[in-house]
Amino acid sequence: MTIDFYMSGMIEGKIGYSLIDSFRRGVVGLHEQFISASYSEKDYNSLYPQDETNLINEKLTRFGFGVRHGLGYNLKIIKIIPYASHSFQWYKMQSVRPADLSATDSSLLDRYEDGIRFGFTNEAGMKVRLFGSVDAMASYEYSIIYPRVLFGQWFVSYTVLYIGMGVLSKFSRDIVKNSPVLGPLIYFALTNGLTWAYTYAAKNDMNWPFHSEAPMLNNVAKLSISINF
Repeated sequence: MTIDFYMSGMIEGKIGYSLIDSFRRGVVGLHEQFISASYSEKDYNSLYPQDETNLINEKLTRFGFGVRHGLGYNLKIIKIIPYASHSFQWYKMQSVRPADLSATDSSLLDRYEDGIRFGFTNEAGMKVRLFGSVDAMASYEYSIIYPRVLFGQWFVSYTVLYIGMGVLSKFSRDIVKNSPVLGPLIYFALTNGLTWAYTYAAKNDMNWPFHSEAPMLNNVAKLSISINF
């Protein structure tokens, strides 16, 4: 792309299963599975209004499912849990384009807007459980949206990531057993560090380690509240 998008705001809803159990004394484990739906566009961004007229207004609807895992601290009154989340998403994109948009950029946008597109989302965040039933969360999400899916290459690429996450997860849990103070932070840093490195590698090659075209990347900072019942 030779021009930029407006900074969009997003509304999102999730529903699913959440479990926080004791991992060892003073340390708890978070296990969640969910389905989600969201919609984003520039009109939902009230914090950073932009007056430029040469930007693309991207309207993005998505639906998917994912998991969230973490190790954190049981402080009796509250529980503080750094976490990593991963999900598969399907996107429907539309855009309002400036009049002077080049034919090359228009053609590239058309590739994403002519149907439903598949994507993979990683999220690093912090969950604070209050009163036993209310969670406050702050997170940063980074997504890869594929213009098309070459299933064989994608499967190998994702398998490399999945195996790496499994190895790091076991290694980090062993650290927690010996260091309950530093262990949850190391787990958070390693698991999210791996997914960030994978996203960075896929920035130019969407099916890394295979040489392939660049995907679209979408980053979102989020604040959210959830209720458990």
